[in-house]
Amino acid sequence: MFKPSAELMSLTALGTEPFWSIRTSRTEVVYSTPELPQGVRLIAGSGYARNPAGRESISFSARLNGEVLVLIIESGQCSDGMSDTVYPYTAKLRIGARTEQGCARRD
Repeated sequence: MFKPSAELMSLTALGTEPFWSIRTSRTEVVYSTPELPQGVRLIAGSGYARNPAGRESISFSARLNGEVLVLIIESGQCSDGMSDTVYPYTAKLRIGARTEQGCARRD
């Protein structure tokens, strides 16, 4: 379960095929790919929600090269498909019209 005041701000989300990662904080996200190993630091807004089924989510939004970037992290176990690691959260990354799936953990 998320605690909006603490866990909300310090997460790492990652995806495979294509590889990407995002580190979050209260006011920004750092988006990285193999082509951008140092990452791109973006000013971000964030929000917390609980859907009617009781599943909690945190979202972060920013602009990347003129496109809207939205990261949604939900409670629920996740496997990255490349390792035996099981993460406590699922992640969905949208950049413009493209959507990628991934997993997330608290930092």
